Amino acid sequence: MAAVDGSDGEGETLMKGSCDPLLTLALQAGVSASAAEKVLKRIQRFDPVGCGSRDLRECLLVQAHWFCSEGDGKDDPDAELLPQIIGRHLKNVETKKYLAIARISKSRWKRSWQR
Repeated sequence: MAAVDGSDGEGETLMKGSCDPLLTLALQAGVSASAAEKVLKRIQRFDPVGCGSRDLRECLLVQAHWFCSEGDGKDDPDAELLPQIIGRHLKNVETKKYLAIARISKSRWKRSWQR
């Protein structure tokens, strides 16, 4: 277990040696974890959308949420499936196991297609 390094003043405990690089940067900069998270959210909206993300999954989720709310998907009722697929099935997408995604999501997709 990591040693507690301190509190950010807003009730969030920061852990020394945390896996999250954002917390490490927040500690080094002397800002709260929530302030650092807000800054990251702004950076992720720069062009290209998703830049500054901590990993591929986070980047794709940021892009998918942007696509659904502000991009070409905002008027497409099926666009809501994109963040769900990324959030729940990224490993299956990476390994091209599309049938596994279809089986798991069949009832969700079926409801979406019947609109």
